[in-house]
Amino acid sequence: MYRGFRSLTAAPDSDGDGVIDSEDQCPELYGPKEEAGCPDSDGDRVHDHEDKCPYEAGLIENSGCPFADTDGDGIRDIDDKCPNVAGVVENEGCPAIEKEDQEVLNTAFENLEFESGKSKIAMSSYTSLVELANLLKKKPDWNLLIEGHTDNVGSRATNIRLSKERAQAVADFLTSQGIETARLTVVGHGPDKPVAPENTREGRRKNRRVEMTVLFEVFNEN
Repeated sequence: MYRGFRSLTAAPDSDGDGVIDSEDQCPELYGPKEEAGCPDSDGDRVHDHEDKCPYEAGLIENSGCPFADTDGDGIRDIDDKCPNVAGVVENEGCPAIEKEDQEVLNTAFENLEFESGKSKIAMSSYTSLVELANLLKKKPDWNLLIEGHTDNVGSRATNIRLSKERAQAVADFLTSQGIETARLTVVGHGPDKPVAPENTREGRRKNRRVEMTVLFEVFNEN
């Protein structure tokens, strides 16, 4: 009796790594079976074809690359507010600010007052702003971000303008005290960044403010 034989054809394995194409996540690249047929040259568990740093072990959440620490302060750039200037953890990667210097900044902020509905600085604020200017003269590597804010009473356009004018008034005062304009960055946020509820008089008062932040690098507003 004639018996036929079926022709058995091996499942294709295009890259010859012992993992058949149907089970190989990288059928054109030679890789080990335990990595589903994909190479991982640096052993970071990110396959080479998905790894932006295939020969340098990194992190899955950073596409196989290590997180950079440009300034070498031990704080990853992704977590560092001053990635190009060595700093401390306590100041989010920026250089430490001495307690007495921070008090000058705080006093200038707390004492800053304007005439109602205007951008003219009240005379009662002059002394603390002069002290701030003197501090900036002693710290030539410091720049200052000056951000104006308002409550939500009135039109947004008017509040944006007023917040910018008030921040600019602070910058102009500091300039009059000898601080270079290039060291001062002025931004007006209007009512967009409240720090307290707008449904109370006290909340609205807190939202009408000008904040001042020391910068150690060029400021880029997002």
